[in-house]
Amino acid sequence: MGHAGRESGAAQPRIRRQRHGQRDDRGERRPRGRRELLHGRDRDRAQHRERRLHPEAAQHALRDPRRSDLPRARGAADARARRRARGRRHEPSARDRPLSGPQRHREEGAAHRQLIRYRAAWVLPIAAPPIAGGAVVVDRGRIVSIEERPASGEDLGSVAILPGLVNAHVHLELSWMRGRVPPCDAMCVWAQSLMALRRTVTEEPREPIAAAIAEARASGTCLVGDITNTLSAYDALADTEMSAMIFREMLGFSAPDPGGFVDRTLAQLAELTPIARLRTSLAPHAPYSVSPALFSAIADRAEHAPVSVHLGESPEEIQFLRDGTGPWRSVLEHLGVWNPAWTPPACGPVEYLARVGLLNERLVAVHGVQLTGDELARLSSARATVVTCPRSNRWTGAGDPPIDRFYASGVRVAIGTDSLASVEDLNMFHEMAEVRRLAPSVRARAILRSATQSGAEALGFAGDLGTIEPGRRAELLAVRVPDGVTDVEEYLLGGIEPLDVQWLDPA
Repeated sequence: MGHAGRESGAAQPRIRRQRHGQRDDRGERRPRGRRELLHGRDRDRAQHRERRLHPEAAQHALRDPRRSDLPRARGAADARARRRARGRRHEPSARDRPLSGPQRHREEGAAHRQLIRYRAAWVLPIAAPPIAGGAVVVDRGRIVSIEERPASGEDLGSVAILPGLVNAHVHLELSWMRGRVPPCDAMCVWAQSLMALRRTVTEEPREPIAAAIAEARASGTCLVGDITNTLSAYDALADTEMSAMIFREMLGFSAPDPGGFVDRTLAQLAELTPIARLRTSLAPHAPYSVSPALFSAIADRAEHAPVSVHLGESPEEIQFLRDGTGPWRSVLEHLGVWNPAWTPPACGPVEYLARVGLLNERLVAVHGVQLTGDELARLSSARATVVTCPRSNRWTGAGDPPIDRFYASGVRVAIGTDSLASVEDLNMFHEMAEVRRLAPSVRARAILRSATQSGAEALGFAGDLGTIEPGRRAELLAVRVPDGVTDVEEYLLGGIEPLDVQWLDPA
């Protein structure tokens, strides 16, 4: 639960595309009148309007293993040129250095392909059972095949190869709040503490965002579903190898022109510098902060992209939908955004989304702590996704999610950490360990699938990430596994630390 949003009648673009050779001497946009605020600050501050993004690197550079996962410092282009002049020698950091082993085994194949064969104690394709002593064959950053009895290749030793992890719900722009919003027994009270803290700054600091992305990469994450109100993380994401579905969060319980609001927001996203691994969509915040008309406008315009919603998170949300009372109404009244013409739908959150046109296979329903068995079955029938963030739910006071019930319902389950305002770290292995603690009867393979394949499917990256299959990007992890481990899937749910995780170098 990030509660990063704020309500507004308009969405002014703050990030403009700087086309090659284009001057940036256009005049300032006309200032708008005073607008309503929710969960923080006005989105139309001047320091955001003129932000420019880095142009996209050449496609072959996106997986250059010589690039650090840390954001580049000033002068990095000169440093890269010097490395090229020295024959492209590079000393990566200890964490980013590929695992030691014999000289990589390369083979000349059709069309002069150079194949890299990684052998390991375990290979976890995710879409198939683990393979003991298998190998993954890679060609120029893409997976070619999996071999069960490889005769040769680079022997990585006692490690498990698995696809990069997917953090399906995070708020990177709130990373500066780490440790500054204490745990609480009531989610509404916790959210008000976050809002008060957020009003103390004029913009999200970049350094904590960059550090959070580097932390996530170091613990094995290759793809995030990032919820944002400010697009502050876009530059930082562009400077790394992290892929992302960037959800522009929208709030508006009393927005006067919902359709225009959505159109302006989509125009803002269209001005971002295009980068293939960074995609965008919309995220109506929650049933208590978005009007039915705004929900419907988002549903009409979201086209084929996933749509993320905080749904069924707290008991206060259920109360608000049932009869329009409770703490969330008090918050809206306090902020001056309550709409007296709004009529409580007198239904649960899943039925509410069905009425506004969002119950479909593109729905990414985050949290679901309060959802009933019938509601989960309905999400499953719609082929929607539930994203569980159990550590954050405990921190905010929302309660423990019914994870056993999630899996029993047949709904696609993905996993997220939520923001550093409500969780200790962005380590997805730690999040999986908490899922295992709360759901000891769920199969380990299902939990691993939730943190990889299911997350990639939910975020629209199924063709590239989430499994080890031919044609997928070779975003591969090697996790050290002690000798003698026979159930590698269960072992990986024990809370793996970053020092035991390394990225394989597919170049």
